[in-house]
Formats: sequence, C-alpha cells, structure tokens
Amino acid sequence: MKKNIFLNLEKEFNNEKRKLVEKWQECHGLYLAKEWKKAKGKISEFIKEFPEDLLAKDYLSKIEHFILNPPDHNWLGVDIIDNK
Repeated sequence: MKKNIFLNLEKEFNNEKRKLVEKWQECHGLYLAKEWKKAKGKISEFIKEFPEDLLAKDYLSKIEHFILNPPDHNWLGVDIIDNK
C-alpha cells in the first residue's frame, strides 16, 4: 500500500487557502458596502497575515483614496483605469 506523503501538506494548503478566502470575503464585503474605515482596518489586518497579497495592498490604497474622495452614491465597486 502506497502512502500519500503529500496528503497532510494538501490539507494544510487547503486550510490556508480557505482561511485566506474567508478573510478576503469579509474585507471585500466591507469595501463594497463603502464602510471605508472598517474595510481599512480589516484589510490592514489581512495584509499583516498575508503580506505578499498585492491585490489587498491595491484595495488599501483605493480605500485611502475613497476616505478622502468618496465615490458617487450609485457606485457599484467598479474601477475605471484611466492611466498606464
């Protein structure tokens, strides 16, 4: 009988990814709800735990912008990129 030496590693990987996804969903939900201060706090915590996540850093930058320059009331979370 062969043993799968990667089985435990696979479980850890899946648990880590699941944790990342669950935490990100909370961050993104606050972002879409325009709860900027709460979103900033949660995303800052997320970045401490997952410092390599560039998307989270990008969202943090957007939130800091929106705190000073709130989007229109009908904003749906869509960003328009107008520069390279």
